[in-house]
Parts: sequence; C-alpha cells; structure tokens
Amino acid sequence: MTILSSLHAQQVFDRGYEMCANALFSLSVVLRFIGTEAQAQEVDTLVDALIDQTLEALRQESLRILEVVESNGIQTAIGYTSTRTVDAQITSPQAIRHLAIIKASRARARSPFQKQAAYECPLPMVLSPRTEFRPPSSGLAPRCG
Repeated sequence: MTILSSLHAQQVFDRGYEMCANALFSLSVVLRFIGTEAQAQEVDTLVDALIDQTLEALRQESLRILEVVESNGIQTAIGYTSTRTVDAQITSPQAIRHLAIIKASRARARSPFQKQAAYECPLPMVLSPRTEFRPPSSGLAPRCG
C-alpha cells in the first residue's frame, strides 16, 4: 500500500498506473521472451533514462518553487485532508519508479524535494533501476507496502 496525498496524484494513479505498470512488465519481462537479451537491455536502458529525466525534472521544479516561496517570504505549511491509501501492484523495478513519479507530483512545501525520496517504497527489498526482477512463482506480483 502507498499513500497518495493529493487529489492530482490520486487521479493520475486511477487513470493510468495499472496500464503503465502492465506495459512496463511487458517491456522488461515479455520482451526477453520474444526478443534478444541485448534488445531487452536496450529498451530497459531507454525506459530508465526517461524515468530518470522525469524524476529529475520534478526535483528541479520543486526546488525552483521552494526558492520562489522562500524568497517571497511565503508560509508553506500545506496539509492534505483527503489522503488516500492505494494498493499498487509492482510488476517491475520501473513500475516502482513510475509510482515514485506519481507520488512526487504532489506539492512538497516544507522541505526541498530530495532525490532519494522519489524512490522510496516500503518494500522489504530495494530495487534499483538495474535490479533483475523475477515475478513470484505464484504469478502474483509483489505489492508495494
């Protein structure tokens, strides 16, 4: 389970997380069966680069907004009253990182956007962009939480 703090993050999750997670699974796992390992690695590298660019853009924008807020003396105590806990099926390491993009889309008013925080997911294991992912034998993908 993961907590989505803003309406925007909740809407993005509802509209496309499952579809994207399934597509990422197909790219990282199914492609290895229908193509070569080299082709699968190349696609994984491209997907990782796109995710990295998106996370970095969010981080930079968050820092820019924080700088504007602080330079104008604006109080930044923002609280969310309608957070929602969702079950996010994790189908691949890229799906974890996609969920991080959704979670990072909320406003971060109290502190600068930390790059490491974008990758946080309370899983018992840590999956980096290069970690090999193997679905459990039960056929069910692990759930974030």
